[in-house]
Amino acid sequence: IQIKGLGGIGKTSFIRDFAEKIVGNKIENFTGYFDYVIWITGKLTQFEPSGTITKIRESEISIDEIVDEFSKVLGLNSGDDLYQNLNMIQDVLKDYNAFIVIDNMETISHEYIPDFLGKISLNNKIVLTTREGVHNIVTPVINIEGLERYEFIDYFKQQLGLYGVTNKQITFFLSEYCDILHEKTYGSPIIINMIAYRLSLGENIKL
Repeated sequence: IQIKGLGGIGKTSFIRDFAEKIVGNKIENFTGYFDYVIWITGKLTQFEPSGTITKIRESEISIDEIVDEFSKVLGLNSGDDLYQNLNMIQDVLKDYNAFIVIDNMETISHEYIPDFLGKISLNNKIVLTTREGVHNIVTPVINIEGLERYEFIDYFKQQLGLYGVTNKQITFFLSEYCDILHEKTYGSPIIINMIAYRLSLGENIKL
């Protein structure tokens, strides 16, 4: 499955929460079983509530790092031959059930990746999170959209309140700028949170 949506819309948070529930056996009526949960992220940066962007990695994740991560989790000794390593991982996964997450797939562009993922046996489940959609891998796609207008209003009020903005200011922001803020942010929770934080510091809402 591909989970697709804007940066900061909550793709990683959504699937991380799901993966943690799998690990903790906290999903109701779920009868499946996974021997492994394998999480690989290509995320290069992350948003902070202050509106800054923190660099997580200096460069895109390499195919060798992906092989190393699979090998470490599965207890394999990988060699120097990349294609052989990928085949070895595929062979081992035939005998296990793994829940595999490739986070920020759009940053991982190596030519072997689509073929490698496509040949992993169906007893394993793979989730790709992506901003752009991975067109050379045919999977069902779940689009995560931003908040609807009524959800946006509730969330924006909540965040402004958390940052100490007065009720009078909140009423003003919503009465004057609600529609344009909802339109310009696409209802993205993280962008709304960033705006609320900046407003709490006294920044001009027009800016």
